[in-house]
Amino acid sequence: MLCEGATGLVLVVSGSEPRSLPYAQHILDHITSRVPVPFVVALTHAESERCWRAEDVANYFELDTWRVVQTDARDGEQNVEVLIR
Repeated sequence: MLCEGATGLVLVVSGSEPRSLPYAQHILDHITSRVPVPFVVALTHAESERCWRAEDVANYFELDTWRVVQTDARDGEQNVEVLIR
């Protein structure tokens, strides 16, 4: 994984694919245990009925709720908001 020299991390997770959450958790744990960087989780597919809420994903990852933000990866303005966090 490319994380050497990173100054931050945005982990993009599909909110409509809950089966991907364990793998995403593994990636987050792997990176943050080796490189202590600030991070947020960007939750995509928020428009889907099947999308998990940001609060539920934060609970799954055992994170403060401000670390998980719902976004539409196709929307540049929303992506900038993710990076500002």
